[in-house]
Amino acid sequence: MLPHRQAGKSASVLLGTAVVAFALSQIHAPAGLAEGGSFGITLLLFHRFGLSPAVSGCLLDGILLLLAARSFGKAFTRRSLGAVLGYSLFYALFERLPSPLSGLAQYPLAAAAVGGLLLGAGTGLVVRGRAACGGDDALALLLSHRLRRPVRLVYLLMDGTVLALCAALLPPETLAASLVSCLVSSLTVGLVQAPAGGLAPRPAG
Repeated sequence: MLPHRQAGKSASVLLGTAVVAFALSQIHAPAGLAEGGSFGITLLLFHRFGLSPAVSGCLLDGILLLLAARSFGKAFTRRSLGAVLGYSLFYALFERLPSPLSGLAQYPLAAAAVGGLLLGAGTGLVVRGRAACGGDDALALLLSHRLRRPVRLVYLLMDGTVLALCAALLPPETLAASLVSCLVSSLTVGLVQAPAGGLAPRPAG
């Protein structure tokens, strides 16, 4: 791969993880919004079976990234591991800073719209860099290819399914706002990711 292309992908992944971390730490967390994907699954397992998210999240992301590695290759896996590390570092930084958007917590639907937009944009940038922020992102890319469906539709169905399973644990207003965030982020992922095209098994690099 040409050095400038590799640098471009790395920059897209780095920027994307920063945006995702900002959205989750500065908007979603203060507003109490729920998540879809692997976070929602680990929350459900904790409430139903008492399994710590620290354990279930590690196992889930590890298994899903391993499955994706078999289809997308080592370069994808390396970039994805870098994205996971970058996300963790950015989140640790942002959660210690005062939120410039703290006022949105009083308006759950506005927080859901803005947070969903940023979350989708950040995830889309990571996907454009041919990587995944976590196991659920890797699964979405894999299913998108296998089922020949747009990645935004796969994200929407995955997040919607997880939120439906968690519905009994959420107040109605929180569930409604979380669904708005899910819809906005899923649509935004497709718009941001689309110009680069979808991932295919065993990319050149």
